[in-house]
Amino acid sequence: MSETPIFELYESLKLWSNPICMKCRSSAKTDLCGPVGIWQLGDDFFNDPNRLVFIGKTARGDLHNEAEQQLKSRGFIDGTEKADLWIEEKWSAYWHYTAAIIEKLYGSIEIGWKKIAFTNLVKCNNSMDIDNTTHETSNYCLNELGVVWKELKIIKPKNIVIFSHDQYDRYIETFLSNFHHVEIEDKGKNFRIEVGKKQILWWEQECMDEEGWKFRILRTSHPERKKKDIFVEKIANWVKIGVQNA
Repeated sequence: MSETPIFELYESLKLWSNPICMKCRSSAKTDLCGPVGIWQLGDDFFNDPNRLVFIGKTARGDLHNEAEQQLKSRGFIDGTEKADLWIEEKWSAYWHYTAAIIEKLYGSIEIGWKKIAFTNLVKCNNSMDIDNTTHETSNYCLNELGVVWKELKIIKPKNIVIFSHDQYDRYIETFLSNFHHVEIEDKGKNFRIEVGKKQILWWEQECMDEEGWKFRILRTSHPERKKKDIFVEKIANWVKIGVQNA
């Protein structure tokens, strides 16, 4: 399984039962569901020139319904089988638009799904329907434990697309403070582009660490209620430009 190195990371962190997770769970006003692991790390990810990872906010869906045994035995929920199904479905803009971007870049979902990675910023959630994640929960997961950032350091993507709007900017900035990073001119945190009748946030940076890992990162808005064709075209073109300029 291509996700094995990531699952080994979760086990080494003792997700769900380590002191940070326990503090997070006890501080939550409502019961937390999760943690849900990475959705996808394609078999061809490391050989693809894009080396592209999509990152959502929190994991939502019915995969928590029978999770008790997984949490007891592994400390996290393996959502990869569900993701293999959901990427083909249209019930959520998060999945459907991402699938359309993959198809735009690779010609088909079947081919592209093997080449990309897909994960979430915050591994637990307190709602199956909307992102009600508190700043406290986000801080435990992103700043204190830093699970998703550790995932990225393992897979070392070249292109990172985060569908989070501005809700998690403070945590993204903390992560990027560890890198030499250049903000693309005139495209800072508050920069917006038009997508149909709406505008979406479009924050671009180019980053490199001391060991030479280089990546581009785009924090944009969540795809929900956005004009699909235009949204998909904008994201796909951003990825393509990175490869052309590499």
